[in-house]
Amino acid sequence: MKKILLLAAVATMAAAANAQLRSDIVANDNETQQAVLVAPTTDCQMAGLNQTNKPSKAEGDVLKALYKRPAGTFYVPYYTREDQEGTWGYNSPSLHATAYVPMTYVNASTGASQFAWSAWCTSGWSKELIESNDVDFTVEHPVVMADSAAVLVATQGDQTASYYLHGYSNVPAIVKSTVWTYPNWQYSTSSTANVRHAWETSKYVALRHPRYDDQASAATYYTINAQYAVEGAQKAYFFGRNTRGYDYAAIAFEKPAYPYVLNHVGMKYQSLAWAESAAETGVVEITAYVYKLDEIPAYDETTYVTPQLGEFIASGTASLSAALSPASAILSIPVFDQSGNAPEINDNIMVIVTGYNAEGSPITDITLTVSRDSEDDGYGELGYLGITTDNGVAFVGINNFLASGIKTAPSIFIETERPWLCFNSSNEQAEREFAPEGEQYTLELFSYHPSSEWTVSEVTDASAAAPRKMPGKVNVPSWLGLDFEDQTGSGVGYSVNAIFNVEPMPSGVDHREATIRFAYPGAYLDYKVTQNQVTTSITTVTATDDDTNAPTYNMMGQRVSPDTKGILVRGGKKIIVR
Repeated sequence: MKKILLLAAVATMAAAANAQLRSDIVANDNETQQAVLVAPTTDCQMAGLNQTNKPSKAEGDVLKALYKRPAGTFYVPYYTREDQEGTWGYNSPSLHATAYVPMTYVNASTGASQFAWSAWCTSGWSKELIESNDVDFTVEHPVVMADSAAVLVATQGDQTASYYLHGYSNVPAIVKSTVWTYPNWQYSTSSTANVRHAWETSKYVALRHPRYDDQASAATYYTINAQYAVEGAQKAYFFGRNTRGYDYAAIAFEKPAYPYVLNHVGMKYQSLAWAESAAETGVVEITAYVYKLDEIPAYDETTYVTPQLGEFIASGTASLSAALSPASAILSIPVFDQSGNAPEINDNIMVIVTGYNAEGSPITDITLTVSRDSEDDGYGELGYLGITTDNGVAFVGINNFLASGIKTAPSIFIETERPWLCFNSSNEQAEREFAPEGEQYTLELFSYHPSSEWTVSEVTDASAAAPRKMPGKVNVPSWLGLDFEDQTGSGVGYSVNAIFNVEPMPSGVDHREATIRFAYPGAYLDYKVTQNQVTTSITTVTATDDDTNAPTYNMMGQRVSPDTKGILVRGGKKIIVR
C-alpha cells in the first residue's frame, strides 16, 4: 500500500540503506542480490556456536503431543501502544491469521496412535466447538475475529498427552492463545487499547509458558554462557553489540498460505546505553532488509546450516536517538520495495536487521531480546547471525546459541496487513456458466477494501501471485461487462455487488471462458466465467426423449412451466423450446 506522503523521503533512505548492504553482500548478477555464504570457522565456535552441544531427537515411541502452527499464521507476543511511542508490553501470544479462509494445524506428535482435536470458533454471535480425530486439523469455517487456538490430545494405549499454545495473562496465569484476524493495526485501534503495532514472529515467544522448562521465561535479554567470553571482553556474550563481531541479526518467516502485506519491521532491544559524548546529538541508523528465501534450511542436529538469500524485496531505515530513545523498546522500521510500496509477501523471507554494531557508533551497549524455547516450530532454521567477512556476509543458524537444546531466534518482528476478499454468500461458487444468448448475473463479494481500490484482470495461470497494479480494470475481455456497487462500508468491511453482463456468443463460437481476478495487496479472489453454445443434437427433442411431466427449470435454476420458451433443463437434459 503506497505511503504517499513519505514516499520520496523513505525511498531515498531505503535506496541508501540497500546500497550499504550491497557493499557487504556480494551480487552474483544484476537481477538477484545474494549473500556469499561461507562455512562457519573456529571464530563461530568461540562466539558460542559450539557444535558439540546439539540435542538428540526424541525417540518415536516417546508419547508427546505437539503441532505446528498453520503456515503463515505468526505469533503475536508484543504490541506497541500509540500513546507510548517506542515502549512495549506483553500480550498473550495469539496467532495472527487471515480472516475467512481455512487453517490447517500440522500434527508433530510422537508415539501416538489416536488424536482428538478441538477449537472454539465464532458462529454468528455465539461460539461453536469444532472437533476432529484426523491426524492434522483443518478449520474450514471462516475465522472472523478471535477464535481459540486448537487443543490437541494424543493417545497411545491408556496414556494421553495434550498440547495447546500458551500465553501469559496479566493475572499472572497460563492461558490458552487465540486466533486473531484483524486485517491491520488501524482496525484494532480503539479508545481503550490504542494498539499501534501488533508485532509478529515465526518463533514462539511468551513471558512464560510450558514449552520451555515448564514455567520459565520464553524470552531473555541475555545470551550465551559467560564461558564464551574471551578475556577482557565482558560484553562478548550479549546478543547485540559486541557479540564477537556479529553485525547482523536475522529471522526467517515461512511462505504463508495466503499473501500478506509487510508494513513494518520491529527490533526489540534492551539495555541501550550511549557514550557520554553522545548527549543530545548521538544518532544511530538501524536498517532492515527483506530477502526472498527459496528454501528455509532444515535444522540440522550436527551441522550449522546457512541460508541462501534470493532476490531483494524491501528495506527501510529508522533512527535511534540518544535524546529520545528509551533504554528498552521495540524500534519500528517502515519497509518499502523498489517501487516505494509496502511489499506483498507470498514466499519464504528472511528479515535482516543491522546497524547497531557499527564501527565508531555512539552506542556502547545494546542487547537484542531473543526467544527461548525447547521446541522446533517445524519450518526449519529460523534464527541467524551474520558476520562480515572478506568475501561478503556469512549467515549462520543459531539454534542452541543460548544453550544445548534451546531453539532460539532474535526478536525481530514484522507487522502485517491481512485484508480479506471472499464470496459474501455460502451459495456463491468460484465459477459460473452463462447462457449462450447472454446473461446478467450479480456476484456478491465481501472485502476489507472498497471495490475502487481493487485491480480487476483476467489471469491465465490461477497459481500465479496477484500482480501489483494500479486500481481499475485491466485486460478484461471485451465480451464480459463488469460493474460494481458497494453496498455498505464500515470498520468491518464492504459488501460489494459485482455485476456481470456477458454478451451473446457470436456465430461459429462454441466455447469461451475467462478467469477474472479481483485483487489488492494482501488478498485476491478468482472467479471463472464460461459460456457454451448449445449443440445441435439437443435443439430437436422427440416425444420419447422428452418427458413433459418431469419438473422443468430455466437456466437460473427456477422451476417453470413445461411450455416456457427458451433454454430449459428437464429430465436432466438441456432442451430448447421454441
